[in-house]
Amino acid sequence: MRAVDAFRSAATLIKPQPPAAPPRPAALAEEARVKLSGLGVKARKDLEQVLAWQRREARR
Repeated sequence: MRAVDAFRSAATLIKPQPPAAPPRPAALAEEARVKLSGLGVKARKDLEQVLAWQRREARR
């Protein structure tokens, strides 16, 4: 492997990683949470899933 190729490989490996929850999925999850919160008991299970996802992503 040439030195230039080795450097390019190393540079690629140290690039910053994307955020755990990109803004779009996080925004959609928040929108779902707000809507599900207003639906009461019939949406409780779905709301719990959204809240669990938000908690998991917040820890990243």
